[in-house]
Amino acid sequence: MTTSTPLDNVIEHATETTKAANERVREFAQIGVRKAAEGFEQISKAAQTASAEMNSQFVQARDGATKASLKLLEVAKEDADAGFAAWRDFLSAKSPIEAFDISAKYWRGRLETRIAQAQDLGAFARKSDDIELVANKALIASRLSLTPETLSRLFHELSANGLIAISGRHIKILDYERMTTELM
Repeated sequence: MTTSTPLDNVIEHATETTKAANERVREFAQIGVRKAAEGFEQISKAAQTASAEMNSQFVQARDGATKASLKLLEVAKEDADAGFAAWRDFLSAKSPIEAFDISAKYWRGRLETRIAQAQDLGAFARKSDDIELVANKALIASRLSLTPETLSRLFHELSANGLIAISGRHIKILDYERMTTELM
């Protein structure tokens, strides 16, 4: 027959308490690890989504810049062609009056061409007045260091002033000239 002493009872109780505490700590640690893994998964998905949206915006910006650059190269080519043609005609002039007429014709043509090019570039720029937000407004707000509420208020104010129209993720600039003067 074993008799247990009070010290043995205390040791046994401490051992059981330690085992129970260890089990609780292990459970809490497992819960913490699981929550951390879930949080990491959510952050990873959000980062992938943000990266995809940023890449999409980059592609849109690159395509827009490419189109604008091509348009400007087209203008430069027209100018160079007209300049070479004017010099060719100018050098083949048989008299000073004919040279003056060629020069006047060239400058009149350049002015008309400049007006047409300005109208064409203006029409091209107005085509880009339609903006499709590829990122959600919360992400855009965070990239601008704004709260989503502040961005929403700004959009509402611009809309109320007749500068933009918003429909979901689509924004149309209604009055580009007034918008640039009021915002600058």
